Amino acid sequence: MFKNYIKIALRNITKHKVYSSINIFGLAIGMTLCMLILLFIQDELSYDGFFKNADRIYRIYQIEDHMKDEEPKPYMKIGGGVAIKLLSDFPEIIEKVTRLWYVTFQGEIWTIIGDKRYKEKKVFVADSEFFDVFDFEFIVGDRNTALKDPNAVVITQATAKKYFGTEDALGKVIKVDLPNTSDLKVSGVIKDIPKNSHMHWELLVSLQTLVNERNQAFFEAMYSNQFYTYILFKKKDSAKDLDSKLPDFS
Repeated sequence: MFKNYIKIALRNITKHKVYSSINIFGLAIGMTLCMLILLFIQDELSYDGFFKNADRIYRIYQIEDHMKDEEPKPYMKIGGGVAIKLLSDFPEIIEKVTRLWYVTFQGEIWTIIGDKRYKEKKVFVADSEFFDVFDFEFIVGDRNTALKDPNAVVITQATAKKYFGTEDALGKVIKVDLPNTSDLKVSGVIKDIPKNSHMHWELLVSLQTLVNERNQAFFEAMYSNQFYTYILFKKKDSAKDLDSKLPDFS
């Protein structure tokens, strides 16, 4: 029976070549487009899914509505003090907070390794809790202490290879053009960040590197609007609880 169906189909295709070709070609295009759309959706939905606590991590943003004749829009950076205040006000639902500061958003930073110079565009500063929230995989170094000390820097595997080749990067010194410091010591190397992530950094400098008595207030200000701020909730459904409390918090 099945062989007969195949024979009839082949005869029809041979008899109506143009019509059959159009149908087969259209079907092939349709199936290909469907597969591409499914792959695209799968990639979009997989963003940052490799983090163990992905379903409990949220980013805090604010709505800018001070511009005349413009619709209010989200602004992803807030003051550094907001993270501190959130944790102190809502310890019952928030497990950790962490801040990320993009220090090269206006250009590039020079790094110096021996007699070689590099221009880097993806240099960020993070506080010591960063790896408690985002469990990037460490190749070398201790994730629990990597960003606790001043002048510490964590780099990616690709950056380590670019700077030091096959040598062990841990403990190596990177000269960098940042305020309050010139020498950074590599405290850890992580595996390269997957493409399906919203954050991509090559050097992650400890926040303590930049903090001193004169600028302490800047890093704790509520309105400096410099930091990406992330929350790790104790439970994955706690975001709604915080949402209802944010108006009074503001």
